[in-house]
Amino acid sequence: MPSSKFTYAQTSDTPSHTIREEQVEYGFIGKLQGLKYEYRPDIRDRAALERNFREKFEALNRVKLSDGEFAAAGQAFARA
Repeated sequence: MPSSKFTYAQTSDTPSHTIREEQVEYGFIGKLQGLKYEYRPDIRDRAALERNFREKFEALNRVKLSDGEFAAAGQAFARA
C-alpha cells in the first residue's frame, strides 16, 4: 500500500480546559498513523468500509463470496 500523504496533529487553538471533538479526532488519527495505520480518505461511510473489508477479506482468504454469503458472514460477525 502506498503511504498516506495526510498527517494529523492536535491543534492548540482552544483553551487547555476545553477539548473540541475535532481535536480528539485528529489526535486519534495521528496516533493511529504513528502505529503505521494508513489514512484512507476514500473510506467515508459504512458502505465504503464494507466494500474495502470485503475486498481485503476475499483477497486474503482467496475466496469469492456471493452477496448472500457476505451478508450472512456479516450477520455472524455482528452476533459474535
